[in-house]
Amino acid sequence: MYNLSAGLLATLALGFDIDDLIKNISKIKVDGRLELLDTHTPYYVMVDYAHTPNGITNLLNFVHTLDINRSIVVIGQAGERDYLKRPKVGNAVVNNASYAIFTYEDPRSEDPKDICNDIISELKDTNDNYEIVIDRHEAIEKAIMMAKEKDMVLVLGKGNETYQKLKDGTIYFNDVEECLKAVEKRKEQEKISV
Repeated sequence: MYNLSAGLLATLALGFDIDDLIKNISKIKVDGRLELLDTHTPYYVMVDYAHTPNGITNLLNFVHTLDINRSIVVIGQAGERDYLKRPKVGNAVVNNASYAIFTYEDPRSEDPKDICNDIISELKDTNDNYEIVIDRHEAIEKAIMMAKEKDMVLVLGKGNETYQKLKDGTIYFNDVEECLKAVEKRKEQEKISV
């Protein structure tokens, strides 16, 4: 809402008509921002860029106003970036989501295990609604596999970006595509077990 408000104010300042702007709000789509994927499943999957404690808290507060059961969040933190933010992100996710899976997210030269340990460093021993799955592909797959009817799986931090920056270089990786692959894998497994 804050971004939309700022955009409306900027376009009004440029001389656009408010009625035209309001009519077109429903057509706005930003890939990777609150992107609810079309999965045809009894659970929901959403991808978003949220990666700050405030952004995560606001997003999860919004998601819990929807008609869902649990929220299952997959998130990491970037390597070679603000390490003091990592425990705050851990707290924001664990305190506002039903379950969290911490994973890598552009670790660069840092060890992803160290980043995940930083994220959980201030979580109390009483918190049991999270785990670490270092490999992001596996973390996304796990979240999809554990979703039940009306659960919301949220894959946060990268949005629709198409890369991961690892120690050995940049690789192609897209959270949207990974989510859709995991959904299809689950559908295939469910067909086999029936």
